[in-house]
Amino acid sequence: MYPKLPSLLDEINTATLRPLEELDNNTHNGFSRRRKEESWTFDRGLEKGREALNRARDTDEGVREYSKLILQILSGEAGISAAELVQRELAEENTKIIEALLKGEM
Repeated sequence: MYPKLPSLLDEINTATLRPLEELDNNTHNGFSRRRKEESWTFDRGLEKGREALNRARDTDEGVREYSKLILQILSGEAGISAAELVQRELAEENTKIIEALLKGEM
């Protein structure tokens, strides 16, 4: 139904990974060369992945539908959005922290 979906998901995943040339520089020279683009970090990889996902979502219906499906699976409940689920989990975690602080455990 969405023949391009596997390759688009692979492109999104690849965007999150450390560039191969940076790996080569680190293993052969013992140091990373300075370039215009900032060096790879985990956070930089996530940012590039997010950008790749947004571009793919803007241009491909399959990625949009896949994203909706993943969010529904993550929410685990029909009728609740992933954002609502995250807010609920944060509130529960904050409550636990406040209770621990009040009991003097932290």
